[in-house]
Amino acid sequence: MSDGADPSTNPDEDAGSPLGLAFYKPDYGLDLGPDGTPIGTRSDFVRGDDGKIAWFRSHGRLYRRQ
Repeated sequence: MSDGADPSTNPDEDAGSPLGLAFYKPDYGLDLGPDGTPIGTRSDFVRGDDGKIAWFRSHGRLYRRQ
């Protein structure tokens, strides 16, 4: 990969697939496919006690902000 990313860190993700999100309220969005249309799933940002984004939840997975 030209960006230096290690594909073995998450073999379920396709690095060539664009990610899109259309917000419908603060911190909540509809996942978009490569053509920009909704794919039928939602994602959201989870805030910590300090009000800052701490996690991203998508497709049943929770990702800690780095």
